[in-house]
Amino acid sequence: MKLIKEKKLHLASIIFFLLTLTSFSLDFDQIDNLIIKHQNLDIHEKLVSYSTLLLDKNYKENVLIGSATDDEKLTIDLDNLDCFTYVEYVYALAISNSQKDFKSNVISLRYEDSIISFYKRNHFFTDWADNNNLERISNDKKINKILNKKDINKKYLKGIPFKNKLVYYEDINKRDYSKLKDKVYVVGILSNSQGLDVSHVGFLIINDNDLRFRHASSKKKYRKVVDEDFLKYIDNKPGIIIYKFLGDSNGRFN
Repeated sequence: MKLIKEKKLHLASIIFFLLTLTSFSLDFDQIDNLIIKHQNLDIHEKLVSYSTLLLDKNYKENVLIGSATDDEKLTIDLDNLDCFTYVEYVYALAISNSQKDFKSNVISLRYEDSIISFYKRNHFFTDWADNNNLERISNDKKINKILNKKDINKKYLKGIPFKNKLVYYEDINKRDYSKLKDKVYVVGILSNSQGLDVSHVGFLIINDNDLRFRHASSKKKYRKVVDEDFLKYIDNKPGIIIYKFLGDSNGRFN
């Protein structure tokens, strides 16, 4: 019991420290120090803390560089995020033991076989999750998708082939959230488009009965990483896909 209280106090002190840094710019030179501060936290506590660190960071579209006509370049920008890279950077930080580790983990999370290439990038959320040691806990319903199909002969991403995929999800009002045991999950909002699996992604942060959706928001009134009431956010959405994280307390994959 004493150990649990000490860990909670340690986490609270880290989060308080991060929240006081209202104009904090995170660069590579600071990552080793941050990781040392987080070394005694478990994977879920790390995810909560690192996701807090990036609150209020700018939302920016098309942050990754690369296409069918332009060479892929490794991009790591912790000050300008879209919803996908926000989740990716937080996860990479949580499973890293050093600055070098962090860069390597961003590459392994973002690219199949860790090959930096537009054609190897995990463009679609469910592919990214399936390839990166996350466990899907939403299995109630399923829908057939043709990923990347924008229209009969059009693609969202030129150069990337169509991909038939069975996407599992759940209705927004089916889940008893009180039965979720972890502090944080990653959630995708099911897309109505045939060629997209999700329209948005973020973290579900659970603190007792308080459910927060922490995400990089493109809404005009925000344009930054914010916390919103989770149940209000998903109201009227077509469905959600929830994944749990499986990394251990030392930042290693199981």
